[in-house]
Amino acid sequence: MIQRKQSIFLLLAAILVFVIPFMPLATVAAEGAMDAVELTMCGAPVLLAVDILVGLLALICIFCFRNLCLQRRLANLTTVLTLVLLGSFILTVYTLNLLPNANHIVTVILILALNLSNLAAIYIKKDQRLLDSVNRLR
Repeated sequence: MIQRKQSIFLLLAAILVFVIPFMPLATVAAEGAMDAVELTMCGAPVLLAVDILVGLLALICIFCFRNLCLQRRLANLTTVLTLVLLGSFILTVYTLNLLPNANHIVTVILILALNLSNLAAIYIKKDQRLLDSVNRLR
């Protein structure tokens, strides 16, 4: 059973990030065409690679509970990479002029994943402080 809050936050962040590649980033309809084409992360391999990296780092971070210093660094790296993923998604949408057709749910999911990984880093820092204070008493 998972007893630490940061493990739950990291697991939720990983699930949210792993859901994004299956969602359309934007829907584009050509002029005069009846059918619309959905753009996914498969069309942007850099976004897909960063997305997979963020999800794997969040999962790896869950199992580094014995080394809080490493876990904290990985959680901070996950937060930064999630921010990079969010920024690159927004940049891609703006440069391709897809703002009216963009899937804004992806943006909300990325912001939630960013907040969850940041909360995990905060709770890991609290655990590290608690252990340091207990070690001082010994």
